[in-house]
Amino acid sequence: MLKCLFTGVPVDHVADLPRRARGDGELARMLGDYAAERTAAGRTVPEDLYRVLDLTESVPPPPARTPHGKES
Repeated sequence: MLKCLFTGVPVDHVADLPRRARGDGELARMLGDYAAERTAAGRTVPEDLYRVLDLTESVPPPPARTPHGKES
């Protein structure tokens, strides 16, 4: 996904983007770093970056657990 942002390729071309980005904290960190670098250099931040960043924050709920700590 970062390669798309670096080269100007729309992230719509990334297969299964929502599932792949969901809850990916490392991707969120890298996107933040990239945005900070672009901003510090006086460059614009691609709109697609914010779209992907929003997807990384979509974390599914954890599985339900029984009283003994096992997933149900």
